[in-house]
Amino acid sequence: MKEIKKMGRPRAYLTPQDMNKRLQEYFDQWKAEGRPYTMAMLVSYLDITDDTFGEYSSGKYDDQEYENGVTFYETIKKARKFVEGNKIEDALMNKTNATVTIFDLKNNHGYSDKVETKTYDMTAKVIHDNIPNDGLN
Repeated sequence: MKEIKKMGRPRAYLTPQDMNKRLQEYFDQWKAEGRPYTMAMLVSYLDITDDTFGEYSSGKYDDQEYENGVTFYETIKKARKFVEGNKIEDALMNKTNATVTIFDLKNNHGYSDKVETKTYDMTAKVIHDNIPNDGLN
């Protein structure tokens, strides 16, 4: 019987802890250099493609028990939230260009300019009671 070989490159990170270590290196280095955090540079620093990052983010590789129950999904979600929070803080402190920050938050963190309008049905409704008419009316 012919043995089936696995195709493709081995995963860049075998555990969420491995990825978290690399993420922490990114945050420490960028902070020391005074550089703003971005998702593009974070993915680049991980040395993976956007598609691969998406696979890790989706939980595709969370098919086994990892140490302390930590998953790739949670690890990336925390890193993404940390980047987002820093962008907002920098914008509030006028450290960044507001237009660029808004653009980035919309494209990388799910923000939008949409206005939600709620409508209510104000149609009068007639309620009929099933009270017997005993001739008192």
